[in-house]
Amino acid sequence: MDSAWKPFLKSSKDDWTSITDPTERKKTQNRLSQRARRSKLTQPQKNGVKRRPREIDDVQAEASETVVSSSEVPVTTTSMELSIPSTALNTQGGYAFDPMRDNGFMVMQQIDVWDALLNIASKLELACCQDSGFNIVAPVSSLPPSLAPTLQQRFVPHKPYVDMLPWPSLRDRILSSPSSINEIQLVSDMTSTDIKVWGSTPWDPVGWEVSPAFAKKWWFLMDDGILQTANFWRSQRGEEALQLGSPSPANLVQPHPTPSPLHLHSIIAPTMGGLLSQFFPPSPTFTEKDVPSLVGKVFIVTGGNAGVGFELVKSLYAKGGKVYIASRSLDKVTAAITEIEAIHTAAPGQLKALHLDLSDLTTIPTCVSTFLTQESRLDVLWNNAGISRQPYGTVSKQGHEIHMATNCLGHFLLTNLLLPILLQTVKISPQATVRVVYTSSGIMDVEAPPGGVSLTELVPGNFSKDVNRNYAASKAGNWILTSELDRRTRKNGLLCVCQNPGTLNTKGWDRAPRLMKILMKPVMYEPKMGAYTGLWAGLSPEVKLEDSGKNGLPWGRWDKDPKKNILESMKSKEEGGTGLAAEFWKWCEENTKGFA
Repeated sequence: MDSAWKPFLKSSKDDWTSITDPTERKKTQNRLSQRARRSKLTQPQKNGVKRRPREIDDVQAEASETVVSSSEVPVTTTSMELSIPSTALNTQGGYAFDPMRDNGFMVMQQIDVWDALLNIASKLELACCQDSGFNIVAPVSSLPPSLAPTLQQRFVPHKPYVDMLPWPSLRDRILSSPSSINEIQLVSDMTSTDIKVWGSTPWDPVGWEVSPAFAKKWWFLMDDGILQTANFWRSQRGEEALQLGSPSPANLVQPHPTPSPLHLHSIIAPTMGGLLSQFFPPSPTFTEKDVPSLVGKVFIVTGGNAGVGFELVKSLYAKGGKVYIASRSLDKVTAAITEIEAIHTAAPGQLKALHLDLSDLTTIPTCVSTFLTQESRLDVLWNNAGISRQPYGTVSKQGHEIHMATNCLGHFLLTNLLLPILLQTVKISPQATVRVVYTSSGIMDVEAPPGGVSLTELVPGNFSKDVNRNYAASKAGNWILTSELDRRTRKNGLLCVCQNPGTLNTKGWDRAPRLMKILMKPVMYEPKMGAYTGLWAGLSPEVKLEDSGKNGLPWGRWDKDPKKNILESMKSKEEGGTGLAAEFWKWCEENTKGFA
């Protein structure tokens, strides 16, 4: 215990350094602090300072000692009881409290991190819609020191999100090596539960607390100030301090050597390069102008009543194709059909509706039966429908995690039930024209679990709480199912590919946080562009049977630098892979066998 406290100890119970419970420890500190101040007030007054009535101190002491737990404080948002330190960090990274100052409790409210960042953007009058440049419109003289642009911010063009970060040092480190930073991942982590904002001034970096996970991932961007602030908030909860550069428990930040830019680039840039290629793709290689006559051909497009699927259906219909739109809302399908049929075209096809709820496996056999009673062929199945960013804990009708159930499991059952008619159509069609097209996403490169899918996270009660991770896993799962379907059917002539339609302005972004939509707006494209990727994957003659199992990128090209651990998942152990694809396929079989 610091020597400053010792004059005010009356018994061993007052030694707060031996108290492990943080609430009791704070209570004792408060009591000693009040005792110290009373002692000071009983001394002869100097400099004309008058002594306050004793009863005022008694009331304050009583109030301070009775506020001992958050349950006794009426709050409406996330809060934490804070014992305010009177001195700065000591050299050990802890805090020394002055017993002569009021170290009483305050209830600190936690600000939503999105609201904090948007508040900062408003303070800066930020030009959020431009892709890169100099984004601060507000006069620099009106800005608090933490937000005032650094020299690098004034001279290095950059994306608007950089200016929103409340740490000048972190902003400079990002600008010093922009090609080494996976910006999409950083923005995602900044706006996740890895960051907490305390207090009422969002641009004050002292109120920002980074988590151990964030510090471990982005250690090379952090300085001692960021670490010390995080440790102050952790100390208020009685948690161990984060450490950088020294051995620490597994849940704390692990030490790392100082990286060289080349080393960082070799780790991070390949992924970022792939993402940038998806954000700024080359011109489409196959559009509606390249689609031949589709008269006599039959297609199914899941989710064809909106977004990319709607644009895809329009192109197929305009060339004479017979298109079944499979969706859970027949009313929306009817409205989509009416809209498309109102468009003048030289050789209109036919449009029909199928009821399909991919989150309820009981609807899928009925959907397939309805189709088979009307058709004797199926040329291309576009597994286009999907959901994203559903709240944690949302499950399907059968109790599966909702992203995996809808995006993977439902399409798996649908495809397997339609497999006989697909293989039958192969026998009467030109080579590589009968296809199954699954849908992936660029998010699987940055958010999916190692290998793409975690089988342990498929178990009810063990779902990830990260909605981005769940969505990314389902998209990686689609590519994995594509590769495994190819392994089983290529010998029969069925062409199975997966395709990432691109970053599109669709309803899939409705649940995304506001700031993320603002940041992504410069790289969002209209749904029609995504439909070009689907047309290419499903109809282009440039897509050959030997391409089966691959993943396509916007707006019609193959992914030449896919994530290594996902490729390993697609190989058997005998081939040097992990065998995860076969295990995932088996999991899908086991969880759909009652509906096949």
